[in-house]
Amino acid sequence: YEHNYQCPFCWETNTILLDTSVKKQTYIEDCEICCNPLEFKVVFKNEELVDFKVTPADSEISLSNRLANYFFKCTLNANPQLIENRLCFV
Repeated sequence: YEHNYQCPFCWETNTILLDTSVKKQTYIEDCEICCNPLEFKVVFKNEELVDFKVTPADSEISLSNRLANYFFKCTLNANPQLIENRLCFV
């Protein structure tokens, strides 16, 4: 079962493959884009997804580290862009 979600660190949309045979799941997996750890909580009922939550797995990650990640992302492009509703000039 494929499910789309938005990373709470980089805000990029990702796709994850979920196992419908396990009714309740909690596990940690890194974001495919920014590599930050994410905690997934998934619930299936009759092999249908009824609850899906993705949160930062490490609540100790500071805001400054997250902002540095956004700044790095912004500097990869030659044009200004919006990241988390803020315009970055490079």
